Amino acid sequence: MMKYFLSILLMSTIFFLSSLSFALSVEERLKRLEEKLTALEQTYLTNNQEVASTVAKAGELQREAITVQGKIDATTHLADQRYQELSKRLIDLDQRFTTLQERINLLLTQTQRALRKIDPQGATAADAYQKGLGAFEEGNSLEAIAKFQLFLQKYSKHEFAASAQLWIGESYFRMQDFKRAVKEYQIFIEKHPKHDRVPEALLKQGMAFTKLSLKEAAQPFFEKIIKEFSSSKEALLAQEELQKLSAPPASALPPTSTLPEVSSESKETSSYPSKTIQEERQPQTPGQP
Repeated sequence: MMKYFLSILLMSTIFFLSSLSFALSVEERLKRLEEKLTALEQTYLTNNQEVASTVAKAGELQREAITVQGKIDATTHLADQRYQELSKRLIDLDQRFTTLQERINLLLTQTQRALRKIDPQGATAADAYQKGLGAFEEGNSLEAIAKFQLFLQKYSKHEFAASAQLWIGESYFRMQDFKRAVKEYQIFIEKHPKHDRVPEALLKQGMAFTKLSLKEAAQPFFEKIIKEFSSSKEALLAQEELQKLSAPPASALPPTSTLPEVSSESKETSSYPSKTIQEERQPQTPGQP
């Protein structure tokens, strides 16, 4: 009996150590990715002439990040809190990749315009967009929103208009103003349905509804991503979000017999806020909530 007990204990210990080893392996790879991306961002800031090299290195890092995501997804024995921490760090990396790519595209566009001797209005639009992106990167979400809105008022037909609209949604999401974030993402999707960042906007809409405790409203967004954008990285994240929606912790739920009744008056009548998109997008004076 004692031998059997020791055998079980040994197996459990090996399993725990293997899980810990895997977690450390992923942790180390994430740390390396973060360090490489930081160095790459610094290279871009100090030497814009190496744009081609920066693009190539960013692509390599992004592919490695996808590999790490696959390793995290394939492992179910990591503690949930640890899993969430690693996933959040990977999402943050992905956003930094996107921002760096935006800056590279902006630089390439400015360079092309300079070479073609296009009128100064193009440079003015690029500068206005750059100010919004800079504010977002510095964590000044309200300032970023104001600058991107100003950009859209002046350059609604510009090639960066779609990205500006998406960054408005991202800014509200970062501020945890999830209702406004949903609306701004929806404006982006409706105006730019073929944009390659539509899956990202759909994912953030679903996540925003989850944050608002509107799980039934969140589910269709995740399902749409999986169905229509099955090969995207957002499809993997959407699958994870669906699993979390369908498998709440059992300890968090009271026995079925003791669940309180919910009157129809207390239910949400709509998943969206009461104000219309037009009302929300009315110009506001500085400092007004």
